[in-house]
Amino acid sequence: MEQGGFFLPCFDESSSLGQVITLNILLVCPNFPPGSGATFFPLGLAYIAAYLKQAGHRVVGLNFNLLPVEQRLPALQKLLQEESFQVVGAGGMSMVMESTEGIVATVRQWAPQARVVLGGGLITADPETMMHHLRPDFGVMEEGEETLLQLVTFLEEGREDFQNIGGMLWWQGERLCNNGARTPIANLDALPWPDLEAFGMEEHLSRMPVDTHDHHLTTYGMGKVIMIQSSRSCPYRCTFCFHPTSRVYRQRSIEQVVAEIQYWQSRYQVNTFSLIDELFDEDFERVRRFCALLREEKLNIRWNCSLRVTRVDGELLSWMAEAGCTMISYGFESGSQRVLKSMKKGIRPADIARAVALTREARIGIQANFLFGDPADTLETVQESLDFQAENQLWFVDFSAIIPYPGSPLYHLARRQGRIVDPIEFTRNLSPLDRYLWNQKTPPINFTALSDEDYLLTYQRLREGADANHRKRLAHVVWERVVGLCQSVVGVRCEFCGEEGEYPILYPPGSSPNGVPNKNRPFVGVLGTNLLCHTCRRKMHLPVWHIPHMASLWEGFQEKIKGLVDEKIPVVVLPAMDRHWGTVSSRVDFSGLQVTLVMDPRPTWWGKTFLGQTVQPFDPMQVAAGLGEGRVVILPAYDGQSLHQGLVQAGVAEERVVDWRDGVASGI
Repeated sequence: MEQGGFFLPCFDESSSLGQVITLNILLVCPNFPPGSGATFFPLGLAYIAAYLKQAGHRVVGLNFNLLPVEQRLPALQKLLQEESFQVVGAGGMSMVMESTEGIVATVRQWAPQARVVLGGGLITADPETMMHHLRPDFGVMEEGEETLLQLVTFLEEGREDFQNIGGMLWWQGERLCNNGARTPIANLDALPWPDLEAFGMEEHLSRMPVDTHDHHLTTYGMGKVIMIQSSRSCPYRCTFCFHPTSRVYRQRSIEQVVAEIQYWQSRYQVNTFSLIDELFDEDFERVRRFCALLREEKLNIRWNCSLRVTRVDGELLSWMAEAGCTMISYGFESGSQRVLKSMKKGIRPADIARAVALTREARIGIQANFLFGDPADTLETVQESLDFQAENQLWFVDFSAIIPYPGSPLYHLARRQGRIVDPIEFTRNLSPLDRYLWNQKTPPINFTALSDEDYLLTYQRLREGADANHRKRLAHVVWERVVGLCQSVVGVRCEFCGEEGEYPILYPPGSSPNGVPNKNRPFVGVLGTNLLCHTCRRKMHLPVWHIPHMASLWEGFQEKIKGLVDEKIPVVVLPAMDRHWGTVSSRVDFSGLQVTLVMDPRPTWWGKTFLGQTVQPFDPMQVAAGLGEGRVVILPAYDGQSLHQGLVQAGVAEERVVDWRDGVASGI
């Protein structure tokens, strides 16, 4: 089906070109978060679904993101039992490897006749390794549309000359054959628009809140969001990046991008769009054309994108703001020229400072990070970034550890240097990232000249420093009201533009206003939340003890600690605290507490000193046996609930556990 010269997605079960359905294909979106919700949408698979449907094939989509973790593989099994699929495909970035392992095993058990095809960054980044481990029938490298359609055509015709399909891996007996990269699709306008409905876009949007509540950034009234892809790949070669859709940067026409936005806006009644390109554009005339066309078509939308800091000018940003741009994601990475050069960023700290000033003036929000752990990083370069951060008041630009994602230049460097001994285990540990960063069996890769201990200590200090930086721009609360166990409403005056706005605060993030917590999300309760001004888009921080319905929690915990001190009751403390100790100890006075033992489940802490005691491995049976008339104090921790449960199961009476969470909604 065509309209206005553009292909529209196909939502029926037959070919848009009137051809007879030939093969029955199932495309499965794997996922890594344990919870279900509107955090991710498989746009790449949606493009492939539309492309295959256009050629006449029946395509069924299964989006794991819309299912709780325990229902994902059973849902796949049910589909495989109900229908006969000739091809089952799946794909995604490297973080979905564990989910993909389950998909392949389920298909092999319940549909052994189906050909399994895997693609996306997972295969493209390290093809031979993943093919030997996952053992699909075929692997697709880089873009999947043309390669998968050609493979499906070969299977339909009974052909086995798979060596003629570019961009594919396949097996000849036990020998893995790699046909090499395929020429990237030059004309992206020739592709049909993605089949969003195949992967449950309506349900995806129904789960998406109008307000988003998070520790990092809480926004209000943004509405439902649809992702738009206006280009593929990136023309730059930063050492920490990997481009799964090939190394060739290509763009769709602005006319088609705007037409697609207009179509989805009408179909789903959505007014917020996220341009998810790695780089929206370096040619800012294209950006100007985009803004002009949005205004010509009178599309009253909000949108965000990614830009480089070079060549940004005030006039362009003014155009973007007038056309509805609310946030720009920039790649800052470092305030040190030495590190930026090592990263092959092609930018200077002065470029970053200029872009920051102009973007703030245009009242567009800024999203960016600094990275720590480049081979050129030293304590001196880290200090350069900290100084640059202070000079430009970048209090909400946090530090993230550099992770050598599969396929990136740093990943290949780590493989050559023997730092990644087991690439399968390495990839598995990337989800969740906390498992990679704090795993003792395979500690994070340290490319710097710092010792491994100093590397982790520096990163820990940077994270704690980021929390302290947030508190340098506090939200000025002018009125407040508690409306539920997990929700308050506060009136905040922005110190930058002077405007006053109303901000509902849902805390802990992921809870519901009536007090039902999101059990799939860990809760520390220390970080507070960052608010985005409705008017000028500047960020400001609301500490957790300034959240009305959370204030009593901290007051109650202080009273309990004071009671232990006054009665001279000996206590066992767990766990040891790193990043959040400075925050907690600034609000709760622990002086005089008689600490007899400190325990922690994390090997990184064993043997170190906390609260004057040498930290021991967490052993609930030991605590139960030796507690006597003492108490156990549980400090804020990601695994606080499991620590509490372990103590009770070991025989520690509930009344002897002083859990800082007491008084918060049950189950948090």
